[in-house]
Amino acid sequence: LVLLQDQSIDLEAPDSELDEEQAFLYAIQILMNKLKEEDRKILIHRYFQDWSNQDLAEEEGITKQSAATKIYRILQKLRKILDNEPKLKEILQAHFYEKAC
Repeated sequence: LVLLQDQSIDLEAPDSELDEEQAFLYAIQILMNKLKEEDRKILIHRYFQDWSNQDLAEEEGITKQSAATKIYRILQKLRKILDNEPKLKEILQAHFYEKAC
């Protein structure tokens, strides 16, 4: 998953060169890169390519319930990562708050 090419951006810098949308995409990229490749692939299929749990189950050779459980566990991993990455969490929360308003 490549959203932005520049890997040298400092999200903590007050004069960040990123606009809000770029910061959001960069935060997603950083977050996804902290996952195992298999977990990234599952999330990309589920949320970016809009696959159903049944589609994932068929691809992985598992039951639909097992696919749902995998997704749940991966999302739990993301939550733990975000708990340790306050700047990423702040960027993502701001993005989704703006979308909700």
